[in-house]
Amino acid sequence: MRKLPKLFESCTFRTYRVVGRKLQLQGVSALPSNQIDACFCRLFPLLSLCLFILSGCLFAQTDSILYFNHYWKETTRDSAAYYRLTEKKGNNFWVRDYYISGKLQMEGKYLSLKPEIQDGYFVWYYENGQKFAEGKYVHGRRDGVWIFWFPDGLKKEEIKFFPGRRSEYVIKWQSKRMKGSKPLVERAMNQKKKGNTDQAFYLLNSALQVNPFSAEALFERGLLNCKKGEKEFGCSDLLKAREYGYYDTFVVNKAIEENCLK
Repeated sequence: MRKLPKLFESCTFRTYRVVGRKLQLQGVSALPSNQIDACFCRLFPLLSLCLFILSGCLFAQTDSILYFNHYWKETTRDSAAYYRLTEKKGNNFWVRDYYISGKLQMEGKYLSLKPEIQDGYFVWYYENGQKFAEGKYVHGRRDGVWIFWFPDGLKKEEIKFFPGRRSEYVIKWQSKRMKGSKPLVERAMNQKKKGNTDQAFYLLNSALQVNPFSAEALFERGLLNCKKGEKEFGCSDLLKAREYGYYDTFVVNKAIEENCLK
C-alpha cells in the first residue's frame, strides 16, 4: 500500500467538506481526541491558503467581465448584447469579446484599455461563427493586408493599409458582389447631394438586392431614414452597417451616437 505523507498519516479516518471558505466536519473515526486536534491544526493553515487562492481567482474572473449593449455602450447583464473577458499578460491585455449567446465576436491584444490601443493580430467573427475580418494593428492603427468576409462565408475583399501615409489604404481585391453594389451606392450618393432623396432610396435598395450585406448601402440608407424621422429603420440599418464592416468605424459609430443614442 502506498504510504501517505506524514502530514496526512494521523488524518486518514477524518473527513471534511468545503462550505464557502469554511471547513465542515463530515465524520471522525475512533481516534483519540488529542490526535484529531493535532491533525486539524496541521492541515488547517494549508487548506485555508488553498481556499483563499481559489476564491481570489474566482472573484478576479468575475470582476473582469464587462457587458455592452447593441451600441457598444457599457451596460448591465440584463440588457447586454455583448460581453468582454480581459486577461492581463505582463504589461498587455488579452481581450475576448463575445455575443451574449456565448459565441466569440473578437479576440486580440491591447497595449491599453483606456484609451484602447490595439496591437498585434486580431480576428472578428459573425455570430454564426463565420470570420468577419482578420489583420494586424501596430500601436492602434491597421497595418498591412486585412481580409474581410460576408456573413455567408464568401470573401468580401482584401485591403492593404499604410498607417501614416496620405493614402492610408488601397483595395487589393474585391468580390463580384462588392463590385456589383458599389456603383449603385456611388450613384445614390450623387442623387442625395442633388436632393433627389427618392432616387437615392431607389438606388440604395437596388444595391442591397445585388449585395444584401453592403455596409455602405446600409449606412447611407440609415442616414436617410434617420433624416426622414424613421429612427427605428435608420438605426437598424446603421447597426447592420457596422456589423457588416463599414470601412470607417469612427464615422459609423459617430452616426449611431448622434442618431440613435439621443
